[in-house]
Amino acid sequence: MSEKPNPRKSQDVPQFVLYGEAEHHDTLEFLHLEPIATRSRSNGWFIKPHRHARLHQLIMVFTGAVTAWVDEQEHRLEGACCISLPPGIVHGFRFAPDTQGMVLTVAQAMVTDLADERTKTYLDALFTQPEIISFASNAAVLHQLRSNVQQMLEEFRSINPGRHLLCEWLLQTVLLQLSRCVETQRRAPETRTRETRHMQQFRALIEAHFSNQWKVEDYARELNMPPARLNRMCKTVLGRNAKSLLQERLLLEARRKLIYTRATIEQVAFDLGYVDPAYFSRVFQQAEGVSPKVYRQQHDGMKSLDDGIDNT
Repeated sequence: MSEKPNPRKSQDVPQFVLYGEAEHHDTLEFLHLEPIATRSRSNGWFIKPHRHARLHQLIMVFTGAVTAWVDEQEHRLEGACCISLPPGIVHGFRFAPDTQGMVLTVAQAMVTDLADERTKTYLDALFTQPEIISFASNAAVLHQLRSNVQQMLEEFRSINPGRHLLCEWLLQTVLLQLSRCVETQRRAPETRTRETRHMQQFRALIEAHFSNQWKVEDYARELNMPPARLNRMCKTVLGRNAKSLLQERLLLEARRKLIYTRATIEQVAFDLGYVDPAYFSRVFQQAEGVSPKVYRQQHDGMKSLDDGIDNT
């Protein structure tokens, strides 16, 4: 007998392929490009908080301004910039009227296919975590990026032979350009260390398995290293041990669900792999200083951003 759908499960953060489009695309080769105004103008330049599964998204602002909500953080940005969003990140935007730019959406599988031995390190750097890239001091890169994106848009809209191949080539060019910008912003130019590469792999595994309540030993086994080495690596790169990173990711998802969904606290606990909701509440209160119920009440204003949760 098949399991009946859990109505609480459907009351999650709105999840779209493209904003406002809940249907799923079966093709692994999914690439979409459109001007910011295409969806924003008709919505009063306001995009409600939502997220995408298995899709990377790049919001490229060329002129104008945007207030961006990325998970719980609010960013007020003016001028040319790019917001890089890995799959699953809750995000929403309020653009200044007539803001010009592009929204590039690409399937995670497509990025994986583009990443060979030479490019994987660079593409991983771009989508390990949300990034805000400023072009304020790099007009040359901005000019190249706009040119490549405009050419991609023309090919995307055309019926020219080989347009898919050319779009993929241009996509890889754009992603590598942005990855270079991320690397420049993160640190002074230097050779990437083995620990940094392993940390990216560890973060990717956390994204895939955090709700399964994997232990440090499980991640270490997947990374083919002793747990002690994984802990040392985390402390060296981020100043925190591996267990604290796992806890942070679970708490981040808990905060998302408490702010953006109507799921009960018990359902939030079960969704995150906690068998005992009371234990979840104790863990949450110890970390946040307030109970899940109080935290939800304190952040009730965030729900007003989208005038209630849209479950389409």
